[in-house]
Amino acid sequence: MQRIFPWQRTFLPLLVIVCVVYASLLESSPVFAYSSIVHVAPSGADSPECGSPDQPCVSIEAGLERIVNPATGRYAGEIRLAAGMYTYPSNRAVAFIWRRGVVVIRGGYSTGDWNTSNPATNVTIIDGQNVRAASG
Repeated sequence: MQRIFPWQRTFLPLLVIVCVVYASLLESSPVFAYSSIVHVAPSGADSPECGSPDQPCVSIEAGLERIVNPATGRYAGEIRLAAGMYTYPSNRAVAFIWRRGVVVIRGGYSTGDWNTSNPATNVTIIDGQNVRAASG
């Protein structure tokens, strides 16, 4: 019969607890795929898989989450908006982007053609709700 030392009675349960806590932390944070071009449309859905032409996100915020380069932690890319109205709720997020990278937000696309921007036909509005305004 194998002898169990006193330190083993303490160490093994502690090791199991640490492993369980570590595994639960890994599951709690969603993983988003990085892309330099992210697609957003009113008909889309914000999910961990969104951002492709076939599966666009529905919000600008979800699009921003997908253009953070994992190697640098900086925002770098383009968000293409299909025709429609988008409400952007956060001044803080906009200021953060300006300090942390370069983002192009371009509208005028249709969900049938993500390569050609035509703002006259595919009207795209970003509504700042009379609180946030862009200049330039």
